[in-house]
Amino acid sequence: MLKIKANAKINLCLYIIERRNDGFHSIFSVMQKIDFADTLQLEKWDDYSLEIEGAKIPGENIIRKAYRQIVNHVGFNLPVSIKLFKMIPIGAGLGGGSSDAAAFLWGINQLYKLGLDRKELIKIASAVGSDVPFFLTDGSAIVTGKGEIIESIELPIDYSILLVYPKFSINTGWAYSQIRNYLTPTKKVLKLLKSNACELWNVLPEFSNGFSEIIFKLHPELRGRFKLISEAGADFVSFSGSGSAFFGIFRDYKSAKEAAKLNWNGQVVLAKPSITRFSG
Repeated sequence: MLKIKANAKINLCLYIIERRNDGFHSIFSVMQKIDFADTLQLEKWDDYSLEIEGAKIPGENIIRKAYRQIVNHVGFNLPVSIKLFKMIPIGAGLGGGSSDAAAFLWGINQLYKLGLDRKELIKIASAVGSDVPFFLTDGSAIVTGKGEIIESIELPIDYSILLVYPKFSINTGWAYSQIRNYLTPTKKVLKLLKSNACELWNVLPEFSNGFSEIIFKLHPELRGRFKLISEAGADFVSFSGSGSAFFGIFRDYKSAKEAAKLNWNGQVVLAKPSITRFSG
């Protein structure tokens, strides 16, 4: 049996640049894995089987799609029993489903000793979902295209993250359909990120999320929570992905821990950046 952690991510920034001819959107994002994770257990079996604990997932689970893609790629069946233990909330913008799919692809490659390299796995992942390829990389990355172009970067990881998931989710497809103003990262952002020694604290104030105003319009009460987390000592506050989860970055762990005790009217997680690809 193989046990795998499937880490969540936060978007330190997310610019929606344009709508593509294929219906997707071109993006520019800096993504960071965090140590808040789902867990998968994989075991060779007689057939394909998936059990999920901790959440009810509507429709077909993305792991099933990943399974079909890798079976088509290798050309033979890979009977497997999968147990998925959900911790990452659905519709939060934390990439839980995409991370699960990536962890599954990595895991079944290990379980059956398929010998697929990361380039092949990323190709398969691209056909599963836009965010899935990112989770096959380490730690931090600049993500462009529709999510399939990934450039790994090194960012400081000596900070704490206070993650808040309100008591509602946001449909990603709906959020993209509401985009009217397309943005691109500033020259200062690009310059800082392309430098050999990116100073996170210099670039954070320049970051933005193209979904913020859409989410605030739908849930104006979140403006107050952004103000609260800033007053609690966060150096930076933003939504992750298309929301609804938002986070504050704290240089001081003690301040983050104290902020976590406040009434956020939702699920609160204290997390750290993660630089691991997958671990048991």
